[in-house]
Amino acid sequence: MGEVAFALYRNCDTVSATQEVAMPKTASINVRVDEVIKAKAEKILSKIGISTSDTITMLLHQIVLQKGIPFLLIHITPSR
Repeated sequence: MGEVAFALYRNCDTVSATQEVAMPKTASINVRVDEVIKAKAEKILSKIGISTSDTITMLLHQIVLQKGIPFLLIHITPSR
């Protein structure tokens, strides 16, 4: 496996770490998303050299590490 670099963002502090990842990839996730959003995200990710699959893997690792969603989720109720 290759070397993976990632940054953790929490409370406006940045912690960078590099580690060797040697876990086998044995599970699949099939997701339906808006094709425009997918294309825009893939364009950005390709510029920084990260695949969509690796990005989703990093997200899942962060969910496990932080025991929750690694970013703020808010619900906005439209005014009527």
